[in-house]
This record gives sequence, structure tokens and C-alpha cells, in this order.
Amino acid sequence: MDDRSTDGSAATTISRVTAWEQAVQLMSRKGGIATRGQLIEVGVGERMLRRRVAAGLLVPVNTRVVALPGVSLDLRTRTLAAALAHPGALPTGPSAAVLLGAGPWQRIDLGQEPWLIGPRDRGLPARFVSHPGARSVRASGVLVAHPADAVVDMLRFLPAQDALDVGQQALGRRMVGLDWLVTEHARLSQLRGAGQMRRTIRSLAEGTRSEAERHLVSLLRKNGIAGWVANLRVRAGGRTYVLDIAFARERITVEVDSRAFHTDTRAFQDDRTRQNDLVAAGWTVLRFTWEDIVDRPADVLRRIRGILAERPA
Repeated sequence: MDDRSTDGSAATTISRVTAWEQAVQLMSRKGGIATRGQLIEVGVGERMLRRRVAAGLLVPVNTRVVALPGVSLDLRTRTLAAALAHPGALPTGPSAAVLLGAGPWQRIDLGQEPWLIGPRDRGLPARFVSHPGARSVRASGVLVAHPADAVVDMLRFLPAQDALDVGQQALGRRMVGLDWLVTEHARLSQLRGAGQMRRTIRSLAEGTRSEAERHLVSLLRKNGIAGWVANLRVRAGGRTYVLDIAFARERITVEVDSRAFHTDTRAFQDDRTRQNDLVAAGWTVLRFTWEDIVDRPADVLRRIRGILAERPA
């Protein structure tokens, strides 16, 4: 009887060791983390889980996920753990950034809190963000928000200066365009963070507009188009306007803008009033965006030359 009892105890011990070894192997394949449910499936019981956690052989990452000792509980690990715990959610913002790797977010502190798109889960320590229609890509083995959509959420919720920095870098890398950001702002205008996103886009538009003007001036000079002056002040409709690039003798103005300047009703109306005043005063107005000037310079030159040919001095 004692022998059978001893044999049964040994068999149980061997079974538990095997289950633990399977658990460690499973976690090693998954970056050192696993859900409690996954460990139970390979034979690690609840009591063993509790004992391993108490002994420091497992480290809780969130309420449903544990890690092996030595695994860094940084944003990357916390995000992967959140994705495991809430498979229906989509990492976004800093969480998407840390899994995507190199990007416009490299110069800012991404913090330690996972950001997720999806229904709020009160049992999971994470920031839940509303972003209907966000696209997804696969990174680090899980689905995360598309880089451009992750940038949108950063513009909405990061501290203002960090949001501006990310936006500038994203524009410089052609990850997003100003017009697309404006369209996204309009789509998300009723959600939290829309006000900051609007302010950030305005700041981005001002800087990008100046840079686009410099590109346009360089384009005109390199291609031998003369007879223009930058920032010409003119009176029209009883108001004074500053024209970006003006061919005064031909009464042609080339304006560099973006829909980013029209993110509110007042700006939209001011722009229309300006254009109507100039046209009524005999000016022909050509409008180009940053994307036109940088991505389609031949088309910009063709249109300017064409209108100059039609409007001799």
C-alpha cells in the first residue's frame, strides 16, 4: 500500500515537472510571456501558478498574463501581453510604434502604458482609445494599428510638443500627408482628442507651408521662370493680402496651401473671401499643395507656364 502511494506521488511529481517544462518552452517561444489560460492548458494548475508567482518563478505582467523572470517589463512586453489578454483589441499610438520599430516616434518617450483600440476592458491596465475604421498591419507577431493611424492617435493624445514632433517627423518621412490628416480630423472630430489634433495640424500646416514655399521658389529658379516676386502685398476688395508668389505684370498669383488651413469655418470663409477679392481685382489664382510641389513638380511647372502664356504682360 505504501509502495503504491509512493509510486503515485512520484508519478504526480513527474507529471508536474513535465507540465512546468512545457510551460517554460511555450513561454520561451512567445518572448517569455503567456496567458494563465495557456499555461493551464499545458497542465500547470492554478495552485502551481500561484506558487510559482510567489516564488518569483513567474512575474505578473497584467491580470491574465505572466512572464518568465528576467523578461523586461517595458512597453513592448506590456503591449504584447495586452494583445494576448485582449485579442480583439488593436495596439495603437506608442504601443503600435514600439512594435513597428523605427519611425517618427523615436525622439519621444513612449511611456509604459499600453494603448489599445477596442471595447474597454476594466480588468486590463491599459489606455483604451476610440478610433473607428483604423487599419491594421502585422508587427512582432500581432496585429497593430497601421503606422499612419498610430500617428493620428499620437496627435490626439500625446503631450502637445511630443504630438507636434511626431507629426513633423511623420510628414518628413511621407508617412502621412497634411490633407489626409485634415480628412482624418474631420472623420474623428466628435471623439476625444480632436481639439488637440486640430491645433497640431494647424502648427504642422504653418511649418509645411513655409517649407513648400521654399521648394516652389527653388523650383521656379532652377527652371528659369522669372518675373515673379515673393510675399507681394496687394489691395483687393478693400483689404490687404500677401501673395505667396506673384507675377505682378500678368496679375497671376501662385498660392501654396493645404486643406489644413481650413479646419474650421472661419478659416474656410476667410480663404474664400480672399480668393474672391483677388479674382474680382483681376488676379488669376493658382493653388498648389505641398504634395503638388514636392511630388508633382513637372505638373506645377506646366500649369504655371501655361497660364503665363495665356496672360502676357
